[in-house]
Amino acid sequence: MAAQTQSALLTRAGGWIHRHAWWVVVVWIAVAGGLNVAVPQLEQVVSSHSADFLPQDLPANRALEKMAADFGVPPSNGVSSIILADENGFDAADADYYQRLVERLTADHENVAYLVDLYSDEMTREIAVSEDGKAVNLLLAGEGSTGSTRAHHAAEAVRDHIAELDPPAGLQVHFSGPTATLADLFAEIDVSLLIITGVSILLITVLLLVAYRNLVTALIPLITIGITLAVVRPIIGLLGDAGVLSVSNFTIAIMTALVLGAGTDYAIFTIGNYHEARRQGRALGDSVARASGRTGPILVASALTIAAACGSMAFTKIGMFTTAGPPTALAVLLALAVAVTLPPALLSLAGRRGWAEPRR
Repeated sequence: MAAQTQSALLTRAGGWIHRHAWWVVVVWIAVAGGLNVAVPQLEQVVSSHSADFLPQDLPANRALEKMAADFGVPPSNGVSSIILADENGFDAADADYYQRLVERLTADHENVAYLVDLYSDEMTREIAVSEDGKAVNLLLAGEGSTGSTRAHHAAEAVRDHIAELDPPAGLQVHFSGPTATLADLFAEIDVSLLIITGVSILLITVLLLVAYRNLVTALIPLITIGITLAVVRPIIGLLGDAGVLSVSNFTIAIMTALVLGAGTDYAIFTIGNYHEARRQGRALGDSVARASGRTGPILVASALTIAAACGSMAFTKIGMFTTAGPPTALAVLLALAVAVTLPPALLSLAGRRGWAEPRR
């Protein structure tokens, strides 16, 4: 710590934050609360504005679009299969369900681009039926690009059609393929993110309590990351809703992980320098200012490095990276703004009551 660089500008800023600590905390709480009230939640934005998973200029996509144009059907790369299987053999009741399903899907112009019905034509039926005669394959192209919000909603609609028609006893109907698989994947990601975020916060809390043995000191990083997420998520959601940034489930996953890690680390660095100054016998205001001046350059360098790395993903083509990189870069910069102002303010308020003093 002794060799750390002391930034005069950030030291003066730390002194100002100490003198106006209440205002700093109130402003961040007001910003977080106002954004979450005024802006739709990020999950809602992703649900309605998720970017395509695959780049549009893929040769396979272009081939599918050309085929669609040649056959006079809507262009779509969301090709999947509906597999109808009966262990007792595909009988008349199964064939009746198949025809009703084809009619229902053909009539759904909102979610189904086109069907490739090989089973209904005797000349092509052999292609659609398995060798043992127990399964039939119905090719389907849903509306929207694979991995997009539009394709996800179309996949859910197809599943609803399958369930509503009530397959006869013994017939199993499976909707499979890239579009259906990604729809399932994204649905599971949503659930997993809630679990991962909850477990991460719990582990961070336990580790902070063990390290500091002081509830108030442990709460400072937790409050910091809570305010950071409350500010970052609606801003990214607002930009995604406006079409300025491309967003998807991967945006939420990667952004949340990095913001949790960076926000916690940045607050811990500030607390460490504050404790060192207090151990040296410095006054409260001087300790807060010194912590800001010594920690600030490290936080700025770290945040800019992470933001540059994430921002470079904008030059990729896969949706997983293009929708995760730039939003995460912006999120880390916003986390930096919180980290250089809120922890010093919280330390100042807690220090006035002797609640954040270092222990042996």
